Amino acid sequence: MILVERLEHGETLAAGLGVKFLSGSTPGYERNLAWQTMRDGGADCLVASVIADEGLDIPNIKWLILAGGGRAAHRQIQRIGRGLRRIEGKDRLRVFDFDDRGFYLGRHARARRRTYDKEPAYNVSEVTPEELDEWLV
Repeated sequence: MILVERLEHGETLAAGLGVKFLSGSTPGYERNLAWQTMRDGGADCLVASVIADEGLDIPNIKWLILAGGGRAAHRQIQRIGRGLRRIEGKDRLRVFDFDDRGFYLGRHARARRRTYDKEPAYNVSEVTPEELDEWLV
């Protein structure tokens, strides 16, 4: 699952990946069907806006990409909570966040890192693109 803040970003990512994008303007029945399809294992990936930040239970998420930025600790913890649910056959959740380097976004990235470092349940590692390629094989 890929979580975004900006609708245009989500639409672009979903189109490029050939997957569904869910936002507040997606009819409820379509969102529910997409969530259930993911729970049932019928979808490998989907992109969602902030509508997925709270109240969503999809325990079989194994990979979560936080592509929305921001720095609010409670929002980051809520987002990661989407994939922390336990389910048979799942021993961990891999969460990817971006180490933004610009002045403004860099401050946000550092704030998110401090949030992750404070959470005892998180084991945060920095990886290179090459290491990521190895995991995806």
